[in-house]
Amino acid sequence: MENRLHYIMNASPEKRYKNFITTVADKCYVWVLRTSSGYATHVIDNVIHLLVWPLREYAEYYANRGEEAEGIEIHDFIGRCESMSKDENVRFMVFPTKIDAYLSPIDEVEKDIKYQLSLIE
Repeated sequence: MENRLHYIMNASPEKRYKNFITTVADKCYVWVLRTSSGYATHVIDNVIHLLVWPLREYAEYYANRGEEAEGIEIHDFIGRCESMSKDENVRFMVFPTKIDAYLSPIDEVEKDIKYQLSLIE
């Protein structure tokens, strides 16, 4: 696990995004960090970015004190994407590390996950 974690955390944001899409389609869960006030987010230029990871251990690695990894079943996640995609002030920060992340509109993530699921279902 340690070698895999080191490798993926040092990969480019684009490679981590591709890993995110294939892994969540395969494992059927998206991982977020829950805080006492909701989900962990990061605000950039007045846009709220919800942080998402493909596996629990990656989310836990990133977590700060008071944050706990929570899995969201993939079809539930897609449903949430559909309802959130109308809000232009909310995006995803996909597979963030302490250094960088892949920033994505909600509909892009939703479309890519649906496509990946179509390949394996």
